[in-house]
Amino acid sequence: MVVAVGANKLDANRDAYKRSSGTGGFALIGESTLPVIHDLNSQDGRDFFGLDANGMQGVQFVPFRVRDGDDASCLNLNRAQTPRLLGLQPEALDARGAFTFSKTLTGAPSKNPWLLLKQQLADGAVPALGDEASIAWPLG
Repeated sequence: MVVAVGANKLDANRDAYKRSSGTGGFALIGESTLPVIHDLNSQDGRDFFGLDANGMQGVQFVPFRVRDGDDASCLNLNRAQTPRLLGLQPEALDARGAFTFSKTLTGAPSKNPWLLLKQQLADGAVPALGDEASIAWPLG
């Protein structure tokens, strides 16, 4: 039994560098307590935070805005009533080809799913995306 369970274990680091993976191809994720109001991709933003130009060569940032909420991960045994929300510029992740989509709205273009977030919906609803496991279990 131990061999059977161990043989089916997935390696979280496998293909982690690929942009289509669950990491989106990102090597690191950073989170701050206070809002970062300067563009860390600009020289002015890097200078404001004292980031050395030599040490930051080849580094790009994709900023997210966060609205705190209930934990919608598998660590929460309850259904998340108001889940944590992340706001972003969809073009940034679309240009990177970050992450893989398992499903989109019926009839939606599958080539650029990130750009679905920019749609104006007739009923006034705000478009959103979610990870498959969270939608199926803690939010389902």
